[in-house]
Amino acid sequence: FIPYAIDDLAVLLWIGIAILIIISSVLLDSRLPSPPIVETRIRKEIIAILRVCTGMSLLLTAYDGSIFAPHCQAGGNFGVILLIIEGIAGVLLISNYFVLQASLMLFTLYAALILQFGFIETMEYWNIIGIAFFLMFNNLSNSHYEEKLKPYSVPVLRIFTGIALVTLGLSEKLLGAEHGED
Repeated sequence: FIPYAIDDLAVLLWIGIAILIIISSVLLDSRLPSPPIVETRIRKEIIAILRVCTGMSLLLTAYDGSIFAPHCQAGGNFGVILLIIEGIAGVLLISNYFVLQASLMLFTLYAALILQFGFIETMEYWNIIGIAFFLMFNNLSNSHYEEKLKPYSVPVLRIFTGIALVTLGLSEKLLGAEHGED
């Protein structure tokens, strides 16, 4: 079995197609009207579901001894501190208290993950950054800034989740195809 390499024609072709789709999406998005954000009960419930599910995920991975994902095992004293931060952030998100501070903890955890595992390895988890921004933009204590930033919450979440998915597609599907042999 010979896995794809980044310079293979098929990989380059799909990267080119992905870039064209992204450019087309950006151009179309700037020309299409965007609906105003309406404060509805359903919107608040969806935000609550995202907040609680993220909190549960953080608690479960912290209990497992890992940061964000099972293969990012925390090690040493630094790892224990990260697990404590991850657990506290999870509890805060589930309880709906200090959501802004929990979002800042997610940024801190992500930065620490870069230090511990490297930038390339952590690119697969950019969705965490998107979730942190989303929750932050929807839970600012200053209503002036919240009204300015809230319209960007969904696009930021979409962009960072897209980056994470593209990274996963490249690292685990195209370039890491030999792992599928096992």
